[in-house]
Amino acid sequence: MAGLDLVGKIVALDDGRAVLDELVATAARAGFNLVGAGSVVRFDERSPAGHRLTEAVDLAEPRTVVMIGSGGPGFWRTFKQTPTTADSDELRRADGSIDAYSTMVVPRLAQTVAAAGGRSEVFYPFGSPGRDVSFRRLAEHCGFGVAGTVLGTVIHPEFGPWVSLRGALVTDLELPEMGEIEGYEPCSGCVQPCVTACPIGTYDSGTWDFAACVRYRLFEDGCPTGCLSRLACVVGPDQRYSDQEYGYRHEFTAAARENLARIYG
Repeated sequence: MAGLDLVGKIVALDDGRAVLDELVATAARAGFNLVGAGSVVRFDERSPAGHRLTEAVDLAEPRTVVMIGSGGPGFWRTFKQTPTTADSDELRRADGSIDAYSTMVVPRLAQTVAAAGGRSEVFYPFGSPGRDVSFRRLAEHCGFGVAGTVLGTVIHPEFGPWVSLRGALVTDLELPEMGEIEGYEPCSGCVQPCVTACPIGTYDSGTWDFAACVRYRLFEDGCPTGCLSRLACVVGPDQRYSDQEYGYRHEFTAAARENLARIYG
């Protein structure tokens, strides 16, 4: 496998591995312990029109998508505790916002790609304008776990449902693929305590009733401290977020609350 730099030079596979290793190391120092890479072509082959990476970016020849995220409670320690391996200036400017922090870290990964002679574009699963690409399916494609779960969230073999997707980078370099986790079916044969844990039965139909979940939380103050179904998942229970972190992640921002109320009110 090979990639092209800005002037058409071949980037050898060994160089691609070095680039990917640097991306992994940079992300890890920032607290993002999950980084995966996958082929743009193979992702698009299995995606419907309107939801393909080649339609979402302006690169002439996008080859690799790199997903950045975190699994388990480690990120929160990097983000909130001292000493930390994170950039202190980025933490200060983020002012406690994981989204703001992500938009500082992910572009730094793009600088690593540029230093190797590649172009890239970054985008996020939050904010606007959004891209019509499923981050859950991208995460599965890049080896983060399985997207088609009862919970409707990505489930990782080690971290279970305690996975946060923070951004994606699409580049014209051809980096080594990590690939999907073959044969991993966490919900198959499971007694699915997540289904019975939901107080309003949002999983009773076999798929997550997102609208019912949102209305319950918005207008009835349901599940104020966290999703009971997620907490009931039998995969990775020792990797769950601390109460402080989960409280932060579970709470709607004012903007999200306003937007959801407008849609589902």
